[in-house]
Order: sequence, then C-alpha cells, then structure tokens
Amino acid sequence: MKRNKLFATITSILLVCLMLVACAQPAVDAPAPEQPATPEAPAPAPTPGAPEAPQAPVFEAPPAELEDDQAFADEVIIITDGTALSVVDPFSPATSPTASRQALIMVFDTLVVAAGDGVYDPALATDWQNDNYQTITMTLREGVVFNNGEAFTAADVVATAEAGREAVGSMAFDVWRSVETVRAIDSHTVEFVLSDIDVEFFFNLSQPHAAIVSAAAIPQAEANPEIMFNAGTGAFRVESLSPNDQVVFVRNDNYWGNTPPSARQTWLTIPEVPTRSIMLLNGEANMTWGVVPDDIQMFRETDGFDVVRHNNNNPHYLSFNMNDPIAGDLNFRRAIAHAIYKPDAALAAGGEAAAAIDSPNLFGYATEFKNTNIPAIPHDLALARQYLEASVWNGETIVISVAIPTNIRAAEVIQAQLTMVGINAELNVMDVPGFTSTVTYRDNQSQLAVYILPTTLSAASMRNAFFPGNTLNRASFNVPEITAMLEEAATTVDVSARRDLYMRIQEMTSEYMAYIPVFMNHGTIVVSEGFGGLGYSPVGNHDVRFAFQTIEG
Repeated sequence: MKRNKLFATITSILLVCLMLVACAQPAVDAPAPEQPATPEAPAPAPTPGAPEAPQAPVFEAPPAELEDDQAFADEVIIITDGTALSVVDPFSPATSPTASRQALIMVFDTLVVAAGDGVYDPALATDWQNDNYQTITMTLREGVVFNNGEAFTAADVVATAEAGREAVGSMAFDVWRSVETVRAIDSHTVEFVLSDIDVEFFFNLSQPHAAIVSAAAIPQAEANPEIMFNAGTGAFRVESLSPNDQVVFVRNDNYWGNTPPSARQTWLTIPEVPTRSIMLLNGEANMTWGVVPDDIQMFRETDGFDVVRHNNNNPHYLSFNMNDPIAGDLNFRRAIAHAIYKPDAALAAGGEAAAAIDSPNLFGYATEFKNTNIPAIPHDLALARQYLEASVWNGETIVISVAIPTNIRAAEVIQAQLTMVGINAELNVMDVPGFTSTVTYRDNQSQLAVYILPTTLSAASMRNAFFPGNTLNRASFNVPEITAMLEEAATTVDVSARRDLYMRIQEMTSEYMAYIPVFMNHGTIVVSEGFGGLGYSPVGNHDVRFAFQTIEG
C-alpha cells in the first residue's frame, strides 16, 4: 500500500466530521436566568459528541525513516502559500502575511517559545522571574552570535523592544506596546516593566514578530532593508530576496540550537495554483502549500509523492444577531441548532478540505485552555420543530448574510436544511467590505450570518467574538457576567485560575449559542517522497527551519 494512503486514512480519522451544539440560556444583556418552561420544547438531553480535534497541532508530517547515516539534499525548494513576502523585517507592517511570518522564524529567534496552555519554554531567554506580570526579569542565553557577527546581549533586547514600541501599525507593536520601560541590568540580564498587568506578555514574546534584532542593524534598516537579512540569531540568514517572487536562505552553521539538515532553502511564490502541481511533478520543487482540489487525488495515486492535511484554527460559524427579535430568541436558536447538519455544510464549503466542528464551543481547536467536555446536541428535526413552535418565530422569512465563496456554499446548504423544518431563508450575499460594514456590533443589520473568526493560540483572542464593542463580535453579544469574566481573566496571573475562568466562559458562551461553529478548513501540502521536518502551526506560523529531503547516500 502506498504510504500516502496510510497518511490519508490517519488524517481522516483525526479530522472526523461531526454535528452540533449544546443547550443554552436566554437574555443577552443580563446574566442568563433559567429558561422559561415550555412543555413543547423540553431541554435536550446532552449527547456526547465524537472526540474533538486533538489539542496539540495536528500534522501528519511525511516521516521519512531516518538512519544515522541518512544523506540529505543540500537544498530544499519550497513553493509558498502565495501570500506576500516582500521584506524580512519584524517591524514592518508588510510582514503580517503567513509566508512573511514563516520567514521571520527562519532568520530570527524569540525570547521564549510557547509550549501550550500558558506554559513557555526557554529560547534566547534561559530563565525569568515574573513579578505579577508587571515586572519581568530575564536571564539571557550566553554565547549566541547574530548572523552579522555581533554578540547577542541585553542591549539587543532593549533596542528591539524600543523599536517595536515605535512600530505603530505593525504586529511588532502589538508585542511590545505594554512595555513601559526596558533596561539592561547587565550584559545578559534584562528587565521589563509593563504599564499594567499583562498576562498575555509571554504569549506575545513567543510570536514571530517578537523576533530579537541586532541593535547595530535597527537604525540602518529603513535606509537599507537588506541589513535585516543578517540581523537575527536564527538558523538561517537571507542570501537574496526578490520581493513576492523568490527568497534564498542559507544555513547559519554557528547556530546555537539544533543544526538544520539542509544547507539552503529556496522559497518560490507561485500565485497560479495549477502551476504549483506542474512544478512539483517536474521535480522543480520538493514541497508546495496548496494545490487545486482536482490534483489531490492525482498526487495520491502518483508514486513519489505524499499528500498531507493539517487543521486550521479558525472556525467558520453561523451567528445570530442577539438584538434581533427572532434571532435573539433562545428557542429559535435551539431550533436552528437541531435543524442544520454540519457535515453536509462542510462538504459543500470545502469538500475534503473542510471538516464539520462537532462542539458548540467557538474556541479554536488548538487555542489554549480549550474545553473539550462540552457535549454536542444531535441533528434532530423533530426536536427542532418543537423548539421552533415554542419560539417567537411566526413564519417570517429569515435573512442570512454571508461573504467569501466557502461560506456562501455552506450557507446555501444551511438554507436548504432549514426548509426541512419550515423555515424559508434568503441569502444576502455580499463582498467582504459590504459584509463587515453590515454585520457589526453596534449597528447589526443582519439576522443570521455565516463568516469566519480569526483566532490565535491565546485564549484571550476569544474576546473578539464575545466582548461588547469588539469589531469581530458579529452576534452583538453582550452578557455582563461573561464580560466581567473576560476582564477578570485578562488580569488573572495564576495560570490554573485563568484556565478555570476560560473553561467556564466556554461553557456559558456555548449555552447561549450566539454562534454555532460549523466547519474548519484543512490546509493541504503535497511533498516529494522523503520530504520531512516541517513544524506545523494551526495559525500559519509554520516552522520550516528543519525541512529536509532525503537522498540516496
């Protein structure tokens, strides 16, 4: 049996498609009282869902069997996901696309790396003392040298933090903006004083844009962007960069960490997705992010290639305008939850590149403190009709606002499914600017909406969906008790106590059902046989430093 068929089977098991959500509570602008008794609408008995997607990032990397004397190709050629890669500078707003973030990981290191659920491991910082998330003192790794030959010291951390605070509009600004003062205590000790309690500071320090930059390079970067090519302590330096076309990385043979197997990596930006398949088939690349769906089966059936799936963290959801008289009614939301069958919506949205989300929990599958004990509720048309009868809905046509092709296809299936319980729904299909100006927190002109929630691996990112006034709160969700818990979590320094708060927040928000998670997309990579070493991130911060292509010795 071909190896890739085995991988596809494993991935199919991991990404099993499921159904829907748990019960809820009413009232949106006050703590939820008990649900009014309605004999026609008994509370559903919770039914355990199938297992959640694993909490650790799922990536079935092509595991070339490595021997001690395994030979590697000197160069690995990778086709990127097509997003912009024009500079390699953590202070530039142009480095927000995924390919640019991955390039930062190649060239630079951070002070810490995230291990999950509020735990962080050493990187350029080897130890730290944390005084209530307001004063953090870090001991820095000794013997580290930048690719420009400068020794790494506390002065570089100070210069990086100060430059980040000035880089308004960049993702680096978000990393360093809570720093009130930063000073070098000695050559390898640095102290941060934060403007307020910031329990997300360590998470921010683990992100690609927290890259530590040589102090000698920072003042020259604006006039000479190429100086950043050698301004990191990372496993590679940039040899050449043709913006949005090609970048060549050369291994840092003096790297303080593990030595990458390949001496060079060349990344190609190929916007035309069909061309990526042709190049891979012709041996012009070892790996590509994404191919056209019709080519996936072809690669599975072709000797010498492996197809690999990986989960993305961002849920696509059906939301309810909680200020709308109909959509804001709990029994109506319960009726919809029982009426839709998410696997069909996921299949229509992305084919095998999408999977239904079983849980009613909107948290991304790999977001820290994810509560996996919230049960699904079954697809049950009879129960859906009972809840509908108990709701305020009286035969009105329901409008579903939607944008983006994958969401539109899912919405079309949901529209058809609702007819099974007698609900006539119209789709209001818009472009993204139209959608984002229509489905807003303060002036929400939608009833229902189908869209995607950007997430990070930090639980705090879920404030975006549930905190009053947030741009991404497209359900106009406002529950004072939950708002207070979100605010408390943001300043709770004890990790266990913070985890408990977020676990309870997930239970409560799932009960309200202002959002029904419907599906998540899978990323697809195709690789030549013997390719491996890729570190996958559910939010696109993939670690490509240790990618390799095995060859005959």
